[in-house]
Amino acid sequence: MPCNCEAELTTESPKHQNGCEMNSRRASGHQTNNHHRHQNGDSEEAVDIETVRYPDGTVRLRNPNIELMDQDILYHLALGSGSHDLVEMFGDVKFVCLGGTPKRMEQFAYTIMAEIGHKLPCGTTLHDISQFSYRYSMYKVGPVLCISHGMGIPSVGILLHEVIKLMYHAKVRDPVFFRIGTCGGIGFEGGNVIISEEAVDGNLRNIYELVSI
Repeated sequence: MPCNCEAELTTESPKHQNGCEMNSRRASGHQTNNHHRHQNGDSEEAVDIETVRYPDGTVRLRNPNIELMDQDILYHLALGSGSHDLVEMFGDVKFVCLGGTPKRMEQFAYTIMAEIGHKLPCGTTLHDISQFSYRYSMYKVGPVLCISHGMGIPSVGILLHEVIKLMYHAKVRDPVFFRIGTCGGIGFEGGNVIISEEAVDGNLRNIYELVSI
């Protein structure tokens, strides 16, 4: 099965530090390396970067039929490729920050706004772009997209599926994904902030297996 991970490109699988509270993932890698290693059980397979991005750095989807659709409705984000100018709205995105609750990500958006000195137009407030989806919250602060992902792998999976398509339709180049939040850890004291390069399953493998019947 082709690799669906978005780990930073290296010639070897990076070592994982257990106990990550912040997980960063790169949707594309350095142009000087054409492959990254994906662990599949006890073996590894090389994955060509051309399967996840185009030469100009824009996102390449694994489903070729998306390009043939008149409109792609991103239902859980309350957005659509035909109803919204996604390039105008999101074309300048560089970072996608994901966290659990809507309120937390709203607060994070205000924090980012202060850190980068982003100013809203006079008379406006920070807007929840996906408020009418009633599922996720999304705030855009300059090049930073802040999105709540809910709880659990199913919720995160649905969100990532549509956000990656959003990056494709918006023609975003080399977006960097961060997951920010708490999790269990081994070998670290509680309260530490850990930055990891990948996520692992219960067997400490950097893969996610989904059984479809």
